Amino acid sequence: GPPGSEAVSADVADGGPSFDCRLARSRAERMVCADPRLAQADLRLDAAYRAALEAGVPAWRLERQQRRWLRAREDAAFEAPQAVAQVYEARIAELNDLAAPPPWPSSW
Repeated sequence: GPPGSEAVSADVADGGPSFDCRLARSRAERMVCADPRLAQADLRLDAAYRAALEAGVPAWRLERQQRRWLRAREDAAFEAPQAVAQVYEARIAELNDLAAPPPWPSSW
């Protein structure tokens, strides 16, 4: 449905997350598939991750951070959807910072 619409299937068909909800196994993945806000956050995170890669952040570094983040997301899923949302926002901000050019020449 349109953004902000309450009538959304459990699979969030149009605005689904970056992964296939039919393959969702973990508690966090199932929570993301059931919550349109979290599905949107997942799409934003996917875009931020790609932007960081394109900005030249080494893939191995991003993957190592992402593995740690996935564990944090899983822990948050045992608390509440809001905790998962906060973990997403923190990771998106971190990726955006990595992708952003430094604010001044590094020679200063």
